[in-house]
Amino acid sequence: MQSVSATAAPFFLVAGLWFAVFGISLALTCLCYCCCPREPYGYSRTCYAISLIFLVLFTIAAM
Repeated sequence: MQSVSATAAPFFLVAGLWFAVFGISLALTCLCYCCCPREPYGYSRTCYAISLIFLVLFTIAAM
């Protein structure tokens, strides 16, 4: 059983780091998006919010 945990440990470490970096990136993106007003261009804020929600949902579903 120890060899199984030793083999899987690096993968869990990489997954945890990826999840942490992705979470921090997502939080920063949300903060910049909501707190830094910019001139509107292209799509509405609703479209961007829905895209972000889908990105989060699909990321959670992939786990």
